[in-house]
Amino acid sequence: TILTAAVLEDPTAVIDHKLYWDSVDTAAEAHYLAAILNSEAILERVRPLQTVGLFGPRDFDKHIFDVPIPVYDSRKDLHLKLSQLGRRASEVADTVDLTDTKFQAARKKVRSTLAEDGVWDEIEAAVLELIPAEVVQSIADEAATKP
Repeated sequence: TILTAAVLEDPTAVIDHKLYWDSVDTAAEAHYLAAILNSEAILERVRPLQTVGLFGPRDFDKHIFDVPIPVYDSRKDLHLKLSQLGRRASEVADTVDLTDTKFQAARKKVRSTLAEDGVWDEIEAAVLELIPAEVVQSIADEAATKP
């Protein structure tokens, strides 16, 4: 229900079979995507596309790629800003002591630290600007009319 993205720079890293991954051309593009994918704002953009089951919205992983995330363009100020914010978030996250911390608690601890730093809110605002709600809603409306 909550997406978590990371930038891996080690070419020998092994990716688990249940993880999605992609290679990118630059570190700037990687940080841009990580900032977007780790945001609460992307979750808001996916919700209208999800089906609702007994325990709430589901099939998150099937719809994240339906959200029109713009391809990284280093000539666009907002893209550069998100890339820089993503790098800053990574640096802040690196300072969090996660020794003996389980995954969900670690994610919460990192997000709390990012919020305290202020980078969390900056990323949220930038993602909401990058991907207008109207665009996602029109995709959801179109999907709802298909048989």
